[in-house]
Amino acid sequence: MVSVAQLAEHRVVVPRVVGSSPTTHPSKILKSLVDFCIVCDTLFIDTKRYTSGRGAIGSALALGARGCQFESGRPDHFFTCHFFCLSMVARYPFSGFLRSMRSFDWVSIWLLVILSSIGLLAVYSATYTADIPCSGFFYKQCLGVITGFLLFFAISCSNYKTLQYWGVSLFVFTTGLLVFTLIKGSMGGWGAQRWINLGFIKFQPSELTKLFFPAFFTYFVNGEDLHRSFKSFIPTLLVLGFSTVLVLKQPDLGTALIILGSGMILLWIANIGRTFFMCATLLGVIGAPVVWNHLHHYQKQRVVVFLGGGSSQKERYQVEQSRIAIGSGGTWGKGFLQGTQNKLNFLPASHTDFIFSVIGEEFGFIGSCLVILLFCLLFLRMLFKISRMPYAPAQLLAMGLIAPVILSTIVNMSMVIGMLPAVGIPLPFITYGITHLWIGFASLGWYNSIVSQVAQLPLGAPIAEIKTADHLLRPPE
Repeated sequence: MVSVAQLAEHRVVVPRVVGSSPTTHPSKILKSLVDFCIVCDTLFIDTKRYTSGRGAIGSALALGARGCQFESGRPDHFFTCHFFCLSMVARYPFSGFLRSMRSFDWVSIWLLVILSSIGLLAVYSATYTADIPCSGFFYKQCLGVITGFLLFFAISCSNYKTLQYWGVSLFVFTTGLLVFTLIKGSMGGWGAQRWINLGFIKFQPSELTKLFFPAFFTYFVNGEDLHRSFKSFIPTLLVLGFSTVLVLKQPDLGTALIILGSGMILLWIANIGRTFFMCATLLGVIGAPVVWNHLHHYQKQRVVVFLGGGSSQKERYQVEQSRIAIGSGGTWGKGFLQGTQNKLNFLPASHTDFIFSVIGEEFGFIGSCLVILLFCLLFLRMLFKISRMPYAPAQLLAMGLIAPVILSTIVNMSMVIGMLPAVGIPLPFITYGITHLWIGFASLGWYNSIVSQVAQLPLGAPIAEIKTADHLLRPPE
């Protein structure tokens, strides 16, 4: 087996690695090639400095084949190894995919399948009519779930470090889209300008911010330096504040709070210090009157309703009907498609923000607790897997990806029962909407990519040793 020390010394030419002579038998050369590929694949070595577009295994095999020709000078050795290299490169994606699937977090995947199925049932019920049993909303949700899972597995099989590299550039591009949205965005309810209309679909660039900001944050913050200065956080703080303000101007208070909250979680994990959070809290209290004066009228009304004000026939109507729907479900619920608050159109936004109320009315207290339990199991499973990662930057990135999903779940379930103001946050994987479905699946697919790849590294290995895996194969000076 080729040792890591030999790789670190750039002995990538196969005959030299195995100490062969010009008369080395081709079978030994091929065995060395296989050993070399296994080492490269295990350590996830980035070989883009040598070649582009072939990946680690393809580059390693090509280097080995050229080495056989150079050292031995025998064309039969070259053609034999070259044919073997081509066959290995052709077979590698399928074998790599199977190996990656074995290391997936299948517990989280099956929980995700169950939650998505419950979401389809809820959307079907919320949009069901006697004339049109399967509405266009239901068909679109089915399309979103199917394509979402395809996106999930495609990202899960990708190198998470490559995704992070491109995620930084895509975050900058997304910030540009947020600026474009304020200028030429598509208008929606309450005068909100949050969408970009592509003709066949509308999407919210603010959702992309939740996906790509963790990559930007992790890239610019060294996750292993636990004694960094506050100055090292200033660029990320400015970018986080700028993105939050852009989303607030749309206006989209809910998504802005999710982005800001996720950023705060990342800052806490990155050890920015308690002093920052104390100062931020004090500044927030002092600046609250200024923020209040800049809120839109309907946003102020939602806060007033949360504090107990407003008329039950006007400002409080939405929350009151939601609480009535959940309370009328009782212990076991009224039954599938039997929810009166929903069917008689008393419950606004039943297939979007208040879809959890539909679940509570039709499946009762037991059904609501089951959905909450499934979400808790999903989040606890992901947090457990992240806590077992030995690589600090991977932990930071994975936590940043799942934080918006966790916060959105808490906020949505809290607002439908009146524990938080109604801010228009969807319930992940259940609420109708293709954009947030895709972003949710992409986030968990990226998390699964991290889990499946970092899990192949020894859990007890020191961080410093694991960090060198990216630098084992570099071009000679």
